Amino acid sequence: MESVLPQWLQDVETTLSLIGFVLTYVVFQAVREVRLSFQRRTRLPEIRRDLVKFASSLSTALAASDKESVKIEVRAATAILKTARRLLPKDDKSEVTAILRRIDIAKRKNHARLAASNGGWDFYSDILLSIRVLEQAIKNVRWA
Repeated sequence: MESVLPQWLQDVETTLSLIGFVLTYVVFQAVREVRLSFQRRTRLPEIRRDLVKFASSLSTALAASDKESVKIEVRAATAILKTARRLLPKDDKSEVTAILRRIDIAKRKNHARLAASNGGWDFYSDILLSIRVLEQAIKNVRWA
């Protein structure tokens, strides 16, 4: 069946369809970045506050040598760090990923290592480091 439209018009339609597809993709990426920017603006300060609270609780539990409380605080802080990793910009993700990797390795070896005095304090210093990373990311988001 022969087309009513000339070939050159069909070629223009095909080209415009491809351009439309590319533009749709670009707009989709821009909207996604704007949405993530708003999430960062609202969620990162909350996550930082939660981590500060868990760092304080962990410090108290470590000082009291309460192994069960240390395990609970480590699990809670790990969940918060995973959320933070999802929201952080690419530059800041690597530090939080490294912290989560160290926690995962310690859990696989023996969860008691995290509750031990050195392992727990190491994790506490990792949480403090992640709080500093979050503070810098929050400052960067404010300027963006």
